[in-house]
Amino acid sequence: MVDTVETVRKTIAPDPNERLVKIDNLIKGYALANVWSFYTVESRFTHPTLTSAQLFFKTEGDAFHVSQAPLHEELVACQLVCLWIFHFAMLAFNEVLTGKPWTSELERIAMDYGFETTLPQWQGPGDLHAQ
Repeated sequence: MVDTVETVRKTIAPDPNERLVKIDNLIKGYALANVWSFYTVESRFTHPTLTSAQLFFKTEGDAFHVSQAPLHEELVACQLVCLWIFHFAMLAFNEVLTGKPWTSELERIAMDYGFETTLPQWQGPGDLHAQ
């Protein structure tokens, strides 16, 4: 892993838009700071971490039970929050695709769930496509 990271660092020129790879840069850029806590909670359970792995098994005595679904009670409507985050991601992808092919479907989803139909205005010092 260390060799791979070092090779990539030495051989691939950095792109000025790499700042967009980090989700916190996107959340700040689109002034969506109010969703940061939702993203943090959801990502703990959706990324391959020990925290998320622990939700899929339990031990009872000598038995080890593994489940196909998380073994916990939802405290908030996580599915709706996840859908909202994915909707924003698809709005962003649609912006860079030729002809914006997902527009009508994204508008239908937005209408069904009360979501936005366009991305908020970028709040950074420059346009997303600048540099």
